[in-house]
Amino acid sequence: MMRKLCVFTGAASGSDPRFAEAAHQLGQILASRNLGLVYGGGKSGLMGKIADGVIASNGHTTGIIPKFLDNVEIAHPGLSVLHVIDTMHERKNMMYDIADGFIVMPGGLGTLDETFEILTWKQLGLHDKPIVLVNIDGYWDPLHRLLRHMSAENYIKAQTYTVIPEAEKLGPATITCNSVEACASTAKIFFWTPCKIVMPGDETPSYSVAKDGSVKKI
Repeated sequence: MMRKLCVFTGAASGSDPRFAEAAHQLGQILASRNLGLVYGGGKSGLMGKIADGVIASNGHTTGIIPKFLDNVEIAHPGLSVLHVIDTMHERKNMMYDIADGFIVMPGGLGTLDETFEILTWKQLGLHDKPIVLVNIDGYWDPLHRLLRHMSAENYIKAQTYTVIPEAEKLGPATITCNSVEACASTAKIFFWTPCKIVMPGDETPSYSVAKDGSVKKI
């Protein structure tokens, strides 16, 4: 059975052309690993670039778009599957139901809305699916600092997501996050195993993750 990853990102391209390049590259990476794309269904902006990358590499795409947005974002015509639904809530619920994990690329308020909802559901114990922020050129640094501050003040759990610097590193030999369990789960879903885990503040790996997802202290 094909694993599917949901990508949250903008319907605009933004001001940095590297974001569009990274989005297209991410689509190619997903297809090369036989990972299906689940996303907002539009053909514009970074959303469209990711879908283009998957389609160009003969991968599988699932778009989910509300009727009222179909006239604004305009559904991508080349998708494997397109669901046209009624509300934004239905869109997020369907994304969650279909996806095995979540990737957050640069985006705006809609991307933040989707990201915070899936982070909240994870903190509440409604799911344990991995969430990865792709922090291209430090785009998510302000959000990461805010979340770390909230964690330090004991308002959110220490680790509900993983941060990586670039799209091409969706397959790193080492990954960094505060929770060993979260790292191992993420690595298994994203086909990163085997790999090693570097804890924040350390310079060398302290754990290894085997291909089956099992963890061993180095």
